Amino acid sequence: MIDVTCPACVIIYHADEAHIGGGFRCKVCGKILRVERLPSYVSNPGREVLDSIIAGDAKRHTHRTTEQKVYLAALAVVALGIGGFVGLEYHQSTNQSQTAPNSAAADRLKLETGDLPRYSANTNTEPKRLPQPQPSRVRKSPAHMEPMSNEPRPSRATAPLIIVPTCAQGQEPEAHATGDRIEDDEGTKGKSKLFVENGLNVDAAIRLADASTKKTARFVYIQAHDQYTITGIEPGTYTVRFLQGRDWVRNCSFFLHELRIQKFKETFEFGVITEEDENSVKTTIKNFRVSLNPVLFGTARTEGINMKEFFDGDQHITLAQ
Repeated sequence: MIDVTCPACVIIYHADEAHIGGGFRCKVCGKILRVERLPSYVSNPGREVLDSIIAGDAKRHTHRTTEQKVYLAALAVVALGIGGFVGLEYHQSTNQSQTAPNSAAADRLKLETGDLPRYSANTNTEPKRLPQPQPSRVRKSPAHMEPMSNEPRPSRATAPLIIVPTCAQGQEPEAHATGDRIEDDEGTKGKSKLFVENGLNVDAAIRLADASTKKTARFVYIQAHDQYTITGIEPGTYTVRFLQGRDWVRNCSFFLHELRIQKFKETFEFGVITEEDENSVKTTIKNFRVSLNPVLFGTARTEGINMKEFFDGDQHITLAQ
């Protein structure tokens, strides 16, 4: 048997020696091969190459003659050329078969096959979330609506009705300075003093009255955030009451707006205290300081009263019963 190797496909065929000088066509590439007896120094190059690759015997290649090396090199170059040509032709035919159809056909293909974009797990791209449908507002049918009531609906809140007292009708509010007298002073020969501080945001009028006779000793106007000192208070026990508010009306002797009426719960004892010993005489004048607004660590306490109690015992004003 004679081995015939196709130089293009490196496929080995077996032929009888009776066919020497004849030829046949390769079944793979179609190349015409001749049946020839190879020289004695070339037994079977194709099988020899395959056997050397499988066995890994590299020493057999080092002892080949120069003619064997040239023959094998030419055979390898031809095989690579044929393989590269076949691979290139296959790649070109593949690219031609994968050309994109027209846009209409592509869209129809995606619609029929459901070819939607896919997201790889190795990327950080998140698929867009479609907006969730919001629940629609359903109006109640007449059967579910509450029955209407025949009762009248409450009207909108209106501004409170301000009742103007009879004494203030036709009168204009007056502006007073701190220290103005609402009534004439009584008992001004004393040595005691009363320091009054008005830390309120509104004006005030303070009435100092004798605790026993209830007559007014001082009735003084003090503006907001101001202070005043009442002097000449004669010895005795007194009460302190005050009005606070806005828009003083002389004819009424009180404020028309934001009116509040208060008094100090404690009484105030003014006078002069004289202490004598063997060598000297010590005199102490009793004075007081009050604040109409709450203060930290203050000891005096106030309470609300009505208008009748405020003017109780006043010698100039008599309230109607």
